Amino acid sequence: MWILIWILGAIATYRLWEDVRWLAIFAIILVLSYQVHPDEQQEQNKTGMFPTITANRLMWTFILVVIIFIYSLFI
Repeated sequence: MWILIWILGAIATYRLWEDVRWLAIFAIILVLSYQVHPDEQQEQNKTGMFPTITANRLMWTFILVVIIFIYSLFI
């Protein structure tokens, strides 16, 4: 999932290179979604699975990246 997010993000970034506002929004989304808190990391190490909050963040990041990617196709 992360690989797909970064590939779509790279394509969208390339297409939106001229528009600094969209690049800033995209960078903020990726930075906030990539962050893992220590308690989430402990739970992931213990269970071997992402905690619910991390999974939700990953899902919303994917949705937002796909929306920005689709928007970049029509510019």
